[in-house]
Amino acid sequence: MANDNYEVTRENLLNLQVCSNVPPGRKAELDALVNALEICGTSAGWRLDYNIEPVECAANIGHWHYIFSC
Repeated sequence: MANDNYEVTRENLLNLQVCSNVPPGRKAELDALVNALEICGTSAGWRLDYNIEPVECAANIGHWHYIFSC
């Protein structure tokens, strides 16, 4: 959606952590948003790790932390 956003809070060679206002029920949309804007360097791009549940952000109400892997 137009108001969806995220901020990269941690990044290393194989993982990316983001804080986003996209709720857990719309994780697939966040996956597409991150891959459209973040360069991964692999042909598969960043993929949301569905085995790790999003964690509600303590600093930003209405935001969640997600983990992506490449």
